[in-house]
Amino acid sequence: MRVCRVKDFILQKVISTRHKDWDDIATVATLKKETTDWNYLLKYCRELGEFLDDSEIAGKIERLR
Repeated sequence: MRVCRVKDFILQKVISTRHKDWDDIATVATLKKETTDWNYLLKYCRELGEFLDDSEIAGKIERLR
């Protein structure tokens, strides 16, 4: 079975404003904290935040780190 990587799953959900999506991110980030590529995530979350004019995206991910 093919599934997406944790970092890609999180990136798909960070643009959402639904609490459920952020709960999913928190759960996965907690379970996979040691194996998640946080530098990759933060880089792309900052870029998405700039593009969407939402500076909180990277901050939320940084707090989960």
